[in-house]
Amino acid sequence: MKLFFWGFLLIFLDFSLTINGVGFDLMPDAIGYLLVFLGTRQMAEESEQFARMRPIALVLMIVGFVSLLLSPFGPIELTPGWPVILVATTVPLLLLLLDLCLLWLLVRGLQDMEQYYGCDFRARTIRMAVLVQIVISAASFVLLLAPALMLMVLLSLISMAAYIVLLVMLWQAAQAYARLCEGHAHSDGNDDYYPGSED
Repeated sequence: MKLFFWGFLLIFLDFSLTINGVGFDLMPDAIGYLLVFLGTRQMAEESEQFARMRPIALVLMIVGFVSLLLSPFGPIELTPGWPVILVATTVPLLLLLLDLCLLWLLVRGLQDMEQYYGCDFRARTIRMAVLVQIVISAASFVLLLAPALMLMVLLSLISMAAYIVLLVMLWQAAQAYARLCEGHAHSDGNDDYYPGSED
């Protein structure tokens, strides 16, 4: 569970260093997605939703590493035109949707665990934070068509606050899960109810 926290923390943080006009990401998103991917392997037995996160985290990790390898070479020069504009618009949107899907499956997995263990893993609060992210992402996409600077700044601040709440709640969930594991064995999948099996 803590791998989820550290992974999403790295994805949230963005520190770059520029040397001789070349930018370097000091906290690559790809590493964050790698940690999330490893977390899904650890937590897959707790909920089927965590297993569903795995291919999404893998795709985002690969895209992140490719971007990391290409970044020292600077932006790729392409001939302007509708195909380029379409790709430049569609690809970031798809990556955003995958990000939101990853977070939503995380919420579903935590809800499964709450139902199974009868413990509070902060799923409700994390769900609200994710819903805020979804609404703001949709609003930001609309504002790209009709930019409003002050409103975009406000949405960015709200989004940042929601993500911080998400991280705090996720850390508390990880702590609760660690305490639970100290006194109980993991589910072996042979119980009468297996988390996420009733989808």
